[in-house]
Amino acid sequence: MNKLINPSEILYNLHIFRLHDSTLKKYFVVFRIETEQEFENYKYEIDVNVLRKGSEIIFRMRGLKPSQIYLPGGGKAYFEKKFENLQGNYKIKIIGINKQVNDFEINIVGDLIKIVSYPKESFLNIQVS
Repeated sequence: MNKLINPSEILYNLHIFRLHDSTLKKYFVVFRIETEQEFENYKYEIDVNVLRKGSEIIFRMRGLKPSQIYLPGGGKAYFEKKFENLQGNYKIKIIGINKQVNDFEINIVGDLIKIVSYPKESFLNIQVS
């Protein structure tokens, strides 16, 4: 499912999906934030501080940093965080570099992830699968 509030103001894409790690034999819910902008010469990561308080997960974006892989290349900057054992309703707060806040709620039941509420104004394109 795709929810796009105002395409002209979208700076990031947020992908929320389930992942099975066959090595660890565990399931995770992955939050992947990536820039809408692509970079031509260098790879960057989005520097994000994550705080989980019960059923609230806060992502505070702090800027871009060079990738730890020092090979030339390009592409979108990204950040990825895996959570184990997420089930039920979660309030998600994304705080942008410019202090703009996107609040929304998701529901996770088994393999199904649904967006329960969307931010009123958004700098994110939120996708779940």
